[in-house]
Amino acid sequence: MKEGYIMITRKTRRIERIVLVEPRAPGYHIYSAFTVPRLGLPLMARILRGRGYTVDVFVQERAAVPMSALREADLVGVSATTSTAGEAYKIASFARGMGKPVVMGGPHVTFVPEEALCYCDIVVRGEGDETFPELVDALRDGADLNAIKGLSFYDNTGMVRTEDRPLVCDLDTLPPPDLNTIHFGKRMPIIPVQTSRGCPFHCTFCSVTEMFGHRYRTRSVENVLDELERYNGRRVFFVDDNFTAAPKRTFELLTRMKERGIRLKSWSAQTRVDIAKQPELMELMRETNCTRVYIGFESVNPKTLERFNKRQDVDDVRFAIETLHKHRVRVHGMFMLGADDDTPETIRETLRFANRMRIDTVQFLALTPLPGTKTAHELEMAGRIFTHDWRLYDGHHVVYKPMNMTPEQLQRGILWGMLQFYSWRQALKFAVRLDSLNAALRILGSGLVRKAARASGDFNTWLHSHQDQISDWARARGFKFDASQASERLVEYRRRIKDSALEKYETMRLKISTAYELKTRAAFVSLEGDIDRRRARLIKRRIKKLARSKSTVVLDFAQVQDITPEAGDYLARKLGRFKRSVRIKLIGATAEFRDKLLGAAKHVPAFEFFDSVDSLQRNLLMPTRI
Repeated sequence: MKEGYIMITRKTRRIERIVLVEPRAPGYHIYSAFTVPRLGLPLMARILRGRGYTVDVFVQERAAVPMSALREADLVGVSATTSTAGEAYKIASFARGMGKPVVMGGPHVTFVPEEALCYCDIVVRGEGDETFPELVDALRDGADLNAIKGLSFYDNTGMVRTEDRPLVCDLDTLPPPDLNTIHFGKRMPIIPVQTSRGCPFHCTFCSVTEMFGHRYRTRSVENVLDELERYNGRRVFFVDDNFTAAPKRTFELLTRMKERGIRLKSWSAQTRVDIAKQPELMELMRETNCTRVYIGFESVNPKTLERFNKRQDVDDVRFAIETLHKHRVRVHGMFMLGADDDTPETIRETLRFANRMRIDTVQFLALTPLPGTKTAHELEMAGRIFTHDWRLYDGHHVVYKPMNMTPEQLQRGILWGMLQFYSWRQALKFAVRLDSLNAALRILGSGLVRKAARASGDFNTWLHSHQDQISDWARARGFKFDASQASERLVEYRRRIKDSALEKYETMRLKISTAYELKTRAAFVSLEGDIDRRRARLIKRRIKKLARSKSTVVLDFAQVQDITPEAGDYLARKLGRFKRSVRIKLIGATAEFRDKLLGAAKHVPAFEFFDSVDSLQRNLLMPTRI
């Protein structure tokens, strides 16, 4: 069995308190100001509470995960999408380092369970509504995990992958999610409600059908209405991947909602352009306070729409926007750029189209090869994916080589398009039309886009400087350092000898070496010698300076001979306070220093520990093939 993996044994465990975590996204985007929690974990919480367990759910975007919660937990569950996988793995590693059994689930680990098992004990694949509660009971009772469908784990024979669990056919058998279990920080402004799962379409870049199936499964109308009655007068977001995939059923749901006197303050949902061909449904949506729909238009390039298997054309997109606006429903349009038929002109044409059609809000996203999708398989087989740093798989970073432009052209083109759309000039145009909401959204979007641009500055610089070599680096093993930017600084100082009766001093040295790793864009800081409080402040300033341009800083303590208690306390306080966009990795830290760092942390901190360079490489380089 591979080093670093935990072997699952059959023994009873005390499991009473369970902590479930939804990790935060790695950067900023247009939704950063409007956090809507995913429903998988609060649904699990409802089921587990019904079985007598105490469950707490932490949505990291709104509430940090307290270290005390992890210490008190008997079991930790972490959900992971692809872009949150890095943060999810960090939380899982912390919890497992504290001796807690850790279970991971979600779309990302479903498709790469072997990778996830480097950081957790068990992976729940696919829908976990039945698998996870059954697993918790089995761990408590010491039952055989091989009998549970939908699991991946290690035993003394190696990696075990149990039979896939069928999808839940009758969604009415599931209780409504318990949103009260979420530590949200304040009153939830928008309530998420799910009425269906699955999608009858099969877009090549989308993992929904691989995760939830082609069959469109729905809750009964009465079942949904019973849940909606609790939220009368509130704002609701229907989180279905396609709320109107069955128009007759959607029409019935909204009609019955009116008849039962359920009056939502407003509601919004994800849908497709097909909705514009249902005039009666459109009218009913407006009558029931639908204020906004989110539609994946994807492209204004007909060839790209065909390649994506969208089963729509540009005329359908245009007609949908016009029809929705006639019914006073605002439109959030999502465009996927960088397909093999796209060019730099496609980006400019997409911006012109969005402004000409007066789409209320947009996202211009880079085509992203998510694990499990046809797009990922094709790009991987062609050797065009140059990084598996999952933090970059958020649609705002280019992670592959486009066909008709460079990665930098696509990256900068998307950023340019977003800055042009969310500009003060556009805000002024809406203000002149007395559309104060869209004017405000343009201003808010401008701030978020600029914030995201600053956070990804090191990535943009990296693409500009090294785009000709990145594909070769992706295929090579191990780290690759930039020798031209390596630097060293030797600091000498005098320290009084403690046990001497006379006032004697000794000369101390601290060498700080800095190197830049090209494949991961990380700054490696090697420390050699002795550290007192003053030198600790020097190290902190060095990290702070590096963090302005690097998203990852590695501190190597392997050659540190002594850290004074004052220096240890200082570093313990400061290392946990860096902004969320900076990852700090520590190698070679002594057990005593680790305990001091963790003891000073009130929440899961920005840093994490590694015992060897090999484990660090596995974490940073993510050698998974998708």
